[in-house]
Amino acid sequence: MIQKFIDRENELDFLENCYKSSRSEFIIIYGRRRVGKTELIQKSLENKNGAYFLASKDTTYENINEFKQTIAEQLDISIFSRIESNSWTELFENLVEFLNETVKTIIVIDEFSYLIEVDRAVPSLFQKIWDQILKDRNIMLILCGSSVSLMETEVLGVRSPLFGRRTGQWEVTQLRLDPVRKFLPGYSTDDVLKTIFTIGSIPAYLDKWDDTLTVFQNIEENILSKGKYLYEEVDFLLKHEFREQWIYALILKKLSLGYNSLGKLYSATNMDKANLSKYLNTLENLHIIRHILPIHKRKGGIYVINDDYFDFWFRFVYSNRGMLEVGNKKEVMTKVQKEFNSYCGRRFEYFVEKLLRWNCVDIPFSYTGINKWWHKDVEIDLLVVNDESRDVLFMECKWRTLSLKQSLAILEKLKLKAGFVNWNKGKRTEFFGLAAKKITGKKELKEKGFVVFDLDDI
Repeated sequence: MIQKFIDRENELDFLENCYKSSRSEFIIIYGRRRVGKTELIQKSLENKNGAYFLASKDTTYENINEFKQTIAEQLDISIFSRIESNSWTELFENLVEFLNETVKTIIVIDEFSYLIEVDRAVPSLFQKIWDQILKDRNIMLILCGSSVSLMETEVLGVRSPLFGRRTGQWEVTQLRLDPVRKFLPGYSTDDVLKTIFTIGSIPAYLDKWDDTLTVFQNIEENILSKGKYLYEEVDFLLKHEFREQWIYALILKKLSLGYNSLGKLYSATNMDKANLSKYLNTLENLHIIRHILPIHKRKGGIYVINDDYFDFWFRFVYSNRGMLEVGNKKEVMTKVQKEFNSYCGRRFEYFVEKLLRWNCVDIPFSYTGINKWWHKDVEIDLLVVNDESRDVLFMECKWRTLSLKQSLAILEKLKLKAGFVNWNKGKRTEFFGLAAKKITGKKELKEKGFVVFDLDDI
């Protein structure tokens, strides 16, 4: 199946502007696997003078030969495939002699991180290639990688030989809501969000989803069935990103079971605290998990699985692997159906935070910070603050249908909980809000000064 190409207008505009610039360009594109980097780059190459090379984990010799063949075919330089060259530096020295300087040439090396894994000297080699061969040429060099941790340290990091050379970079992230709707035109907003909470908004995963089936039917068919793409995918990602994938799997399993503080994780995993912190930092850098502190606090906090698909998979697949391996998915599906609403309630809270960060919801002020807040047994789903104006929005998120009476009761309770928050107490301007699947009486609530929205508003 050919993957649909939907959205990515901002990314395409960025690449188009780089191509049209009057200078040479050195662009880094990176992001987790399956997010659509390759499709984005290939789309940007349409009707342009360029070549796309996909690196492999083969030897440097094999990659150089494949690169020569790619250049010969895609740039119509047949003689280039016969050039004797055993190093990347020699290869690019020869390449520029064949390029037409009146037209910008795009050279893409996808999975650049594979070249680094094969030869750790590659960043130094490409520093020399850029500084001495390419930077004054009419060329656009794009290095793309899926190993986020390796790209951030070996290519973008301050200790990398390539640090400071790039003219632009873009981390390709998951899609926002509207593009996901285009993947699933047969679904309501409710079902679109349930899908996002289950597999995230990764284009390659959305391609596997059938919007003529219910969300539960898709879960049973595509995630709980041994051998299916979304059943095996997390294992694949962990193996390709980490050498000690079993340790990361253990940590993610414990997080999915609610061991979310450093102390709880330490007890549950029986790991050394220093090592545990190192693994948590790596997972956080990859955006698989996130560390949440109560707003304006500097210590403590909790860890949660940030990636929707990882969260669902570790909660419902990993913990039930024994049954699923022998084909007993009906029993697991019963568990999913029983716990899914509660699971979606937690993911909805994170999704509302995203909507606020994306400025998709109107609030009475611009914000400087958004996060959860809790103290002892008092918890508020979201605090949105402006440190300069001292405005604050206290927000509750409910994955259910609410009557006007129920909404008012939640908001009145929220006002009481707000009294426990010491941030600029007595000096702040307070607003109170509620997000839910469906809210009856939104007009009346807004007239009372509350910030309210439901799925009909997004």
